[in-house]
Amino acid sequence: MIETVRARSIDDALARMADAAAARERLVPLAGGTDLYPALAPSPNATGFGGCRWLDLSALADWRGIRAETLDSRPVWRIGALTRWAELARAPVPPGDWRALA
Repeated sequence: MIETVRARSIDDALARMADAAAARERLVPLAGGTDLYPALAPSPNATGFGGCRWLDLSALADWRGIRAETLDSRPVWRIGALTRWAELARAPVPPGDWRALA
């Protein structure tokens, strides 16, 4: 059985990770989970996530979205860790700026 706890904020997530580390428990951050089920399948290459708890980060709104910003006087795009591919596909980005994501 897999136990999942949901972080309500970034501070909450960090506190839960710190508490788990202090208790020598395995708490694995989870954002999306697209690769989770294949990784859990029994196979010679299985990553061994059994016996751990999952920290669901999906409620952290600060980690979602796409923003144009300036870094060292240069325009840059900041993509949040919880941003979905569909959001990227719809983003109003000038052509060519995201060649690396193709």
